[in-house]
Amino acid sequence: MQPMNKAWCVQIDVTNYCVRSCLYCSRYNRDLRPDQRAHMPVETFSAALRSLRHWPGKIGVIGGEPLLHPEFKTLNALLRRHFPPHHSLRARLAALLKRRPLPANKKLGLWTSGLPGTPLADPRHDPDIAATYGFIAYNPHDAEQMKKCRHQPLTVAIREAVPDEALMWQLIDNCWVQRTWCPSITHKGAYFCEVAAAQDILLNDGANAWPIEPGWWSAPPNSREFLAQKEALCPNCGMAIPMERELLLKQSEKISPQLLEAFRARKLKRIHEQDVEIFSGTFSKEELQQNILSWYPGNYREDVKPDEQAREGRGFPGELR
Repeated sequence: MQPMNKAWCVQIDVTNYCVRSCLYCSRYNRDLRPDQRAHMPVETFSAALRSLRHWPGKIGVIGGEPLLHPEFKTLNALLRRHFPPHHSLRARLAALLKRRPLPANKKLGLWTSGLPGTPLADPRHDPDIAATYGFIAYNPHDAEQMKKCRHQPLTVAIREAVPDEALMWQLIDNCWVQRTWCPSITHKGAYFCEVAAAQDILLNDGANAWPIEPGWWSAPPNSREFLAQKEALCPNCGMAIPMERELLLKQSEKISPQLLEAFRARKLKRIHEQDVEIFSGTFSKEELQQNILSWYPGNYREDVKPDEQAREGRGFPGELR
């Protein structure tokens, strides 16, 4: 696995409330009980920003749907205070002469689907958002996406689908999510992986979270705390399995038997017969290697470009050992 401080971005999950219920959501939003949903307290958000003071990459605000946070504008004000853009005198004068606002800090990003039926249906032109975020990842999850986009079946636990333990850890250690997505801070604490963070809230009430302290993101992959999170959470995830993805239009999710048992023990949502498709199969090394050749799990916007043009979408680098 790559060191966290080499990631291009860190995500702050400010809420796990959402207006959508997407197939294989990376935040398990379909499965959360109502009492598991929470907005990040402003005090926790402030602590998250302090912990990232020397973070070298970009900083994202995500959810759920972050626009649902009841104090979203307060969060934006805190972001601008902690990470103000540094504009040259020439840029300031040019903006003044042209009567245009200065651009926001390019270090800050917002991941959103918008709020349908409101002025924030497409939030890219909202003045407060434009003044805060240097880039916006707008993903509307519209009807076209539902017909074309495919998500990785994260509810197939790799420990069940890949019984060869050495092979399982090889796949986990090269997981495309950890290589191309982000470390994360939630209302429970900090994590090396954003999907692991969501799973820990779902199954363990955040028991594996790290304290939100300055420099938490500097822990190397071989450190005790990093290994503890990885060993507790990664075996229950399906993101690292080279297997067929599923169209968003589909209503039921593949889930492995032991993970379904854990979901039912936790009285999670979407666990009834009409909601799930039990996946009890296993993969051999040969099958996985063959699957790798056409596996593009990171290309979750197939409505934008086909797999073959999405280099960042390739799931496994090279061949299995």
